[in-house]
Parts: sequence; structure tokens; C-alpha cells
Amino acid sequence: MLVNGLLYVLVGIGAAMGVRALLNDPAASPGRRQLTTLIAVLGGALAAGIVAFALHDRGAAKPPSDGFDKTIAQLAATPLFGRVMQDNPALETELKTAVESGQDGRRVIAQWRARYVAPALQAADDGSILAAWNAHVALVGYLEKTNPSLCAEFGLTGIKDAGSLDGEARRLFAGSLEALEQAYVSGRGKPKARVDTDQEADQALDALGFGDADRTALNARTDDKAVCDGAAKLYGPLDRLQAEKRAPYARYILSM
Repeated sequence: MLVNGLLYVLVGIGAAMGVRALLNDPAASPGRRQLTTLIAVLGGALAAGIVAFALHDRGAAKPPSDGFDKTIAQLAATPLFGRVMQDNPALETELKTAVESGQDGRRVIAQWRARYVAPALQAADDGSILAAWNAHVALVGYLEKTNPSLCAEFGLTGIKDAGSLDGEARRLFAGSLEALEQAYVSGRGKPKARVDTDQEADQALDALGFGDADRTALNARTDDKAVCDGAAKLYGPLDRLQAEKRAPYARYILSM
């Protein structure tokens, strides 16, 4: 039960924290709904990607039967998540204690992201944060061309099963996690760098072509191609932005 609990704890981080409710909140401004759409996409993709990469590419399509310790060992071997655990050895016990006591482990993991990953990404140097962004661009661009259904899944919930990816997609997926880890490492313990405000990020979304139709498609979740098109804009090249605006925008989005 603990192993299965851990799996689903990690898979659901992005969407499980109330983001979907915000997406459909009529009281939210259009700009804020755009930004919460991004949170759902990025948070969910990261969470599901860590687990999919760990359990498939480390040789286990399903949670291993021999308990929490092996599952933790596999997750600790993955990019980014493993580095955060290495930097903070007490996190393994924190998660195990929380799950065993019946707490919602998704919230524990979300707290880790807010506590460790987000501040580091907000402090990452321009080169590493843009490299992480470009790694996501490459992955989503490949999925858009080869498998719009999986591209849509990435945009809505994150890839849940790395076994559904072909060899090139798995290589790009691993690369996106590795690039996030490098950005995390570059920003650990450093002062916050330039990060977009909500208004600046909303303006950047407009410049990148993400509009009402894309937001509607992500909310409706019924048309794979339309959802994939929206995800491709969210993770698109930043050449439409002025050079000095690219890293602040990438920090904003990737630290959500």
C-alpha cells in the first residue's frame, strides 16, 4: 500500500493542488487563468515525468513489490528529484512518515517543490534556465510531430507511463529532467534572479501566441490536437520575446 501510495502521490502533484479549480474559477481574471493553466501543465508534467522515468527506465513498469525502500532508491536515481533528495537526506523519512500516518503525500511533495526546487530555479543563471526551457521545447516539439495524443497528455497531466514513449522521446524526456536538475544546481543557495511578474508573464504569453482558444482547449480537454497545439505554444521557442525577457519568463514558468 505504501509503494502504490508513493507512486500516486508523485504522479498527481500538478493537478491535485487545486489548479483545475482555479482554471474554471469564473472569478479569476483571464490573465490569471492563463497563468494557472501554465501551472497545471508544468507542475503535472514534472511530477508525472519523474515517476515515469524512474519506474520505467530504471527497469520497473509498475511499483516494485519489495517495498518503499526500493521505490525510493529508484526515484533517488532520477534527475532532479534524486539531487533534491541527496541535498536533503531527511526528505525520505519525511515522506515515509507522512504517508504512513495517512497524510496527503502530494502536499508533502508540493511543499518540497516550493521549499527547494522553485527558489533554486528562480535563482538559476540565464544559461541553465534557458537550457532547461529549450529541453522542454525539444520534447514537446517532438511529441507534437509524432504523437499528438501523448503531447496532449503531457500538456494536461504529464506523461504517466514512460513505456508509451518511443526511444527518442524517452531520450528527450530524460534530457528535460537533467536540464532542470542543472538549473536547480546552478541556483541552489543563491539570491533570486530576475523573474517575471504575473503581468509580465501574461504579456509574454500574448507575445508567444497563447490565447483564449488555447486556454479553452486546455480546459475542455476533449481535442488532443487542440490541447497539443496549446502545449506547444506554452513550451515554444522564446525568439518572439526580446532577449533580456527570455530568462525571467523561463524562471517564472519553470518555477511554478
